[in-house]
Amino acid sequence: LYKEIRTLISKKKISAYTIKRAVRFCMRSFHLADYLKKVRDGINDDVILYSYWNDVSVFAFSHIKREGDKILSRAHRTDLYLRKEKNYYLPLKEISNIKTDMIVFISKEGKEYFENHYKTDAKKEVYYLGVKEQQPDEYIPKDNEISLISFSYAVSVKRIDRIIEALEKIDSIKINWVHIGDG
Repeated sequence: LYKEIRTLISKKKISAYTIKRAVRFCMRSFHLADYLKKVRDGINDDVILYSYWNDVSVFAFSHIKREGDKILSRAHRTDLYLRKEKNYYLPLKEISNIKTDMIVFISKEGKEYFENHYKTDAKKEVYYLGVKEQQPDEYIPKDNEISLISFSYAVSVKRIDRIIEALEKIDSIKINWVHIGDG
């Protein structure tokens, strides 16, 4: 925490808001690490500590990682990009990734952004979300009907309109589409 506060001072981003975010980040990470340590202590083999978000969980992993363990994290939006609001920052970003072995991004843009804004020795790879394009007839059930479920906030950045556009092009099968998400 002291190192992070020194970094905030040197970058002229020190404020009550940034200190509060850093303290909260540390508290949440240490609380999670206490819980995860109990789970980790029950496993005798090497493990992969995986987090879908590059956030407090990655910092918690760094406190329980044993020799032979690997830390793998995804990074994609709120855990990656700095917002333009005054004093906004992502707490302990570089410190929390010191022991991370690999960070996976959902776009080349995200990987490049990370490389331009943060320092870490972690391997960085791009793996897109979703599935590879396939022939649809391989997956059409015999009753010519499928159910599709999507999950996300219903906001423009999630591009739900692309699902609608794709579904508009299908008229050969019945599709029951349910979207779960707020916004």
